[in-house]
Amino acid sequence: MVWFEESPEETALALFRRLQIKHPGAFPDNQLRALQRRVCQWRAQKARQLVFGVDSAAALSGLTSLTADLVTA
Repeated sequence: MVWFEESPEETALALFRRLQIKHPGAFPDNQLRALQRRVCQWRAQKARQLVFGVDSAAALSGLTSLTADLVTA
């Protein structure tokens, strides 16, 4: 979502209101929670990218293999 990348500090509620204004009737109020969960996931993914410097899927698979190695050792 371009809006999120342009202003990552914006709340999910503010993004949702922008969607509702841009597309009247397309996003009922009961979909706000879904967007809030997705924004949370995006932020977590960006944090992993900052910490690990790679795509989150690669970082998670690396952690999984690391923990598997530790458990079997």
